[in-house]
Amino acid sequence: MVFEISCRKFLKDLANFLFLGSVCLSPVLAKNSRMQNNLNNMADGNLSAHREDIELYLNFFTDLNKFYSFYDGKNDNQTGYFVPANIELIYTQWSGNRSDIQILLGTVSPTLDSFSEAAFWKNSASYNTASDLFSAAERNVNEFTTMFRNISSQVPGAQVSFGPGDQFAMKSLNSLEDKIQRMTDAGRTNPVQWVSDALRGTIIVNTPTQMAQVVSLLNKNFPGKIIFSNKFNEAPYKTGYVGVHGGILYQNADDSILAEMQVHFSNVMDGGMDCPKEYAHGMYEKTRALAGQPDAASVVARGNAAQMIVYLFAMNRIAKGIIPQPDPTTAPLFLNNDESLSVAHDSQYVYRYDSSMLTRSAPINGTQGFFAPLTTLEVFNLTTNAWTPITDPEIQLVYENMLEESGDTISENTANQIIQALILTRGTNSCEGASGFFECNWYWFLGGGLVATAAGVAIFQWKSRISLSDGFQRI
Repeated sequence: MVFEISCRKFLKDLANFLFLGSVCLSPVLAKNSRMQNNLNNMADGNLSAHREDIELYLNFFTDLNKFYSFYDGKNDNQTGYFVPANIELIYTQWSGNRSDIQILLGTVSPTLDSFSEAAFWKNSASYNTASDLFSAAERNVNEFTTMFRNISSQVPGAQVSFGPGDQFAMKSLNSLEDKIQRMTDAGRTNPVQWVSDALRGTIIVNTPTQMAQVVSLLNKNFPGKIIFSNKFNEAPYKTGYVGVHGGILYQNADDSILAEMQVHFSNVMDGGMDCPKEYAHGMYEKTRALAGQPDAASVVARGNAAQMIVYLFAMNRIAKGIIPQPDPTTAPLFLNNDESLSVAHDSQYVYRYDSSMLTRSAPINGTQGFFAPLTTLEVFNLTTNAWTPITDPEIQLVYENMLEESGDTISENTANQIIQALILTRGTNSCEGASGFFECNWYWFLGGGLVATAAGVAIFQWKSRISLSDGFQRI
């Protein structure tokens, strides 16, 4: 179905549904706009409505389709999703929303840039197998969930989600085994120590003020044992993904477990499957499945655009105060305008990192970067001490998704510190003792040339789980 409306109809319907800025007249979100006023009211606690519980998306697809109707575009035949015709407009509005929310959210710290030692946090050395890690998670899951329920209860209107019956509070044994096997196949040493989400959960809030309060409480409960990735303030993801992720070194008695706690707005993720975050992830899966086709660049670009407008839909709801905050409380003390705590971006590259990879890519300049795969994506290779390009669109998508879900945007200086630390601890120019941070193997397809370096996870997970016996030779 093609969604088309006239400018006149748009302006008439606009008052009934939502404020987008004057789409037909200007893509710029003015500072004196209704959206900005609503955000200011949210920060000041001036919204008249009051609701303690988070409202699930009872009419998610109906509301999303209404939102689509304000934009030219069509349902894409290949992906099956609505793709806006004017991605520049979507990106401009998305950027304006993200920036305004970040202003209210304030500084989120510490980050990997300000506390680079966190790059070397590990699970306990005594965990040698997936079963060891699973048993440790089992020993700690009840206290873990109780602690985070207590944290969320201190912010009126917030709630914590571990899935139905808390079934996703810990990774299943099968999932751990699969992840560790992929890391082993990729040549990583001591992979059990680097699994970063054996325990995990999500705290859901309604407003930027509530999100800031949650971050403050997380810092108070895990002093020196948590770092944040603020995706409202980092270099943008092509999909439009937003959120705040906390990486935690969870310690209890003799156990040390790497855990993850994401903080999301209820308009982005409400704990159910019918919400922007889950819907957009389905788009990623569909896009990845199509990325091997000859028109991969176009498929990826359309997939990115389809996801970004969904996140724009979510942030417009936040800006309008559709789910208003409870009675306001004093802003946390950590909020300030200290620019030094913001993520620094090198002018030439954007560096991203998680416990299994360090990448760099060209920054997105306007919308130009949305219309092609990540042709500049590079991964640091410890064998050669050099950055190596990854050009396969399917592998690029896997990397981008992994970094989006669990990675941190860091400065060039922090990237260099991590590299130097790994080189010093490695001791030799081989991959022995490489700490498992980077893929150290080159794989050569006997029938078709070099396939990838530093892409073991992507290769083994998405390329039919190939192995050396399938015609690949390690060199």
